[in-house]
Amino acid sequence: LDSMEFWLMPPGSGALAHADAYASEIVVSAQLRGVKTWRLMMYPNTSTIFDVVESQDGGIYGTGRWSPGPEFDVGPGECLVFPPGYFHETLVRKEQNSE
Repeated sequence: LDSMEFWLMPPGSGALAHADAYASEIVVSAQLRGVKTWRLMMYPNTSTIFDVVESQDGGIYGTGRWSPGPEFDVGPGECLVFPPGYFHETLVRKEQNSE
């Protein structure tokens, strides 16, 4: 294990779509409390260097290339595993997280 991060998100918050630049390994996200909604998308195909998509927070939204797969929820005691380079977006809905 090279590194570990903890993300604490209050109800009504979330993370804009982004791809983690630091993640060269599989990402494991464990939900300890509450419910987090996730949307994932593979990095879009690029044919030239000019087609590269901004991978930082929300950079992909204005490109017309944000097309995530199905939305799904991860609850207490559940884990989400996804490969490096995937775009991901999260939302902690107030109605699912009243504490």
